[in-house]
Amino acid sequence: MLGFGGKEPFSYFQIGVDEGLKKKIENLLEERTRAKKEKNFAYSDSIRDILSSEGISIMDTAEGTLWEKT
Repeated sequence: MLGFGGKEPFSYFQIGVDEGLKKKIENLLEERTRAKKEKNFAYSDSIRDILSSEGISIMDTAEGTLWEKT
């Protein structure tokens, strides 16, 4: 698959997001993944809501969860 400018294409939707926020998002996504594995769907949904309120859209894929700043 071709990337843009040598980067993974989805990373372009994360341009302008500082490293601190990226780390917070990744931590929340890891927590959400654990909650889903434990079938704690109410908690995983609440994490999605937190991210959404901060302007972060997430997409679950076969390769994992991807996110973008909306």
